[in-house]
Amino acid sequence: MSEAQRFEEEHDIFKRQGSTGPSFKYEWEEMLMHVVLRVYQHGVPESQKEFVSELQEWFIRRSKDGEAPDERSIRRRISPIWQALREDA
Repeated sequence: MSEAQRFEEEHDIFKRQGSTGPSFKYEWEEMLMHVVLRVYQHGVPESQKEFVSELQEWFIRRSKDGEAPDERSIRRRISPIWQALREDA
């Protein structure tokens, strides 16, 4: 084995890095768990606007820097849930 080959092996020069999948700025999966618990414990909010505001506040409380997704992003994620909940209400 040549010195170059040993160096390459020692330092993993050609090792492929595995992808860990997409990283998201916000905790969308945790938000979904919060939605389930919120509806179970307190029922469906009066309006989708109220629901979006609650979720925005939830993100702010959990954020280290007080950031939250914009209303449109939250609405886009919860619209199918909101529609299904309103159909059953």
